[in-house]
Amino acid sequence: MKARVLGRFLIGAVALGVVGSAGFEAGAQQAHVTFCHATGSRTNPYVVISPSVSGTFHGHYGQHERDIIPPFHYQGNTYSLNWDTGGRATFNNGCVPPKAPVPPQIKGIPPVVRPANFTG
Repeated sequence: MKARVLGRFLIGAVALGVVGSAGFEAGAQQAHVTFCHATGSRTNPYVVISPSVSGTFHGHYGQHERDIIPPFHYQGNTYSLNWDTGGRATFNNGCVPPKAPVPPQIKGIPPVVRPANFTG
């Protein structure tokens, strides 16, 4: 429940422009990093957490390869993890992987069936 509430806060904060798309306040000293921590669960693959910048770097960045960590600054360097199109989509969706679009089904057209010995 706590992760769900935090996720809703994160979505609201991003929508209001309080938090940048990278998960930290623009122009402010970054104390914490909000990111999607991988759980290993098939039904709830991520939870939203916000550890300190140091905790993110030492406890997640190099140790949890499935976490989705937006860009953050630590000791003069910028780091991120899995911050590709899919990672950003999951992060921006409250750490819930978006569902893949389902292709439309065309009704009334029978499937093409080819015999096993078909050569053409």
